[in-house]
Amino acid sequence: MLDDDKVFFDNIFFQELKYEDWLLFKKLITTKHYKKNQMILAMGSRCKNFYMIKSGAVRVSCFLNNEERTTHFFVENGSFIDFESITLNAPSEFNFIAEEDCVMYEVNYRRLIDEVFSKSHYLERIARLMLEITVAREINLRRVLLSCEAVERYDYLIENNPYIFRRFQLKHIASFIGITPVSLSRLRKTKYELQDSVK
Repeated sequence: MLDDDKVFFDNIFFQELKYEDWLLFKKLITTKHYKKNQMILAMGSRCKNFYMIKSGAVRVSCFLNNEERTTHFFVENGSFIDFESITLNAPSEFNFIAEEDCVMYEVNYRRLIDEVFSKSHYLERIARLMLEITVAREINLRRVLLSCEAVERYDYLIENNPYIFRRFQLKHIASFIGITPVSLSRLRKTKYELQDSVK
């Protein structure tokens, strides 16, 4: 089963895994199924795993001033981990929620370091590359959310996540952008009207 999905893992790691490294890595993989609205990782718990989404959609949220704010969206072929929680062994400040039924591949992070990276410098280098890419994307996302107007944040979201309105609720998308659902509906209407006027 997992061997049939090797291409999936090659995509996760941005390159084709060498067969001997694949054999090392796949020993740690467990397959989990989550129902829609099920909590994958709850705020206050400690993150222990690296998650890879085979199918489904995941939303990440936190609470600011007692208000839930959506911070990230992930769909199939994506991966996520709470780096702060896992590296500091600290309670997570986020909720990771299945927005659709999900099939997830999970790898225990400590075992990954002890049993794989210690034996494969190749996989360790790939993991470092993944971390660098993730950090760069996170910095760019923070820049957009902190320095751009709502219209620019909307455009960024559509450009980078064209599936967004098909997979996630409007109120969560509005929360991510930092506006109300009513304002988001008006913004979408304005965008559609502009597009129609250009045709």
